[in-house]
Amino acid sequence: MAKKKDFIDHVMENRRLNGKTFIDQAAIDGTSFDLSADDVIDMTSKWHHFDDDMKAEDSLRSQLATAVSNRKASDIAFEKVERKYAARIKKSNAYTEGVGHRYNIIGEGEFIDVANSKPVLTLVQVPHGWEIDFNLHNFFSGVKIWRQRPGGVKTFLASDTSSPYIDNEAQVDGTKYSAFYLRGDDEVGKESDDANVKV
Repeated sequence: MAKKKDFIDHVMENRRLNGKTFIDQAAIDGTSFDLSADDVIDMTSKWHHFDDDMKAEDSLRSQLATAVSNRKASDIAFEKVERKYAARIKKSNAYTEGVGHRYNIIGEGEFIDVANSKPVLTLVQVPHGWEIDFNLHNFFSGVKIWRQRPGGVKTFLASDTSSPYIDNEAQVDGTKYSAFYLRGDDEVGKESDDANVKV
């Protein structure tokens, strides 16, 4: 016997919508099916609490998304000026290694335009799949790799923190790979140009 599907949906938004249908219908004719007026009031009250909490959660998610976007932008902006003024300090006649330690600016200090950076992917066919090579420039944390088969949609494949990444699945001619850089867990910069599989 086939297993019956639970009528309570596992997707929260569907639960909210289906629940609204349930309480609205119960208010119309629930008493015809052995529900009391108090039962209808009880379920309606609980649905409204659920709906209010869903709205509060949705609002917080929106605020978080905005905060993360703002933080990414301000991080990039501050890094740019930090590198600029650190370079000026290092060129000063008064600069010493001690000054560098005080400012915590000991290091190469190469400027990388994070907002406009994009990975360059190189594909190499190997016996067990396709090797995807990339360069993190001793700066980025890794890459997020996407794959699109001919006629299909672009789907997330994997995140990798060191080159190369190997896709062990057999691919057909015309499969495309692309990637974004990562700093920490954040996707930054621009999407790479497509790297195309040629079998």
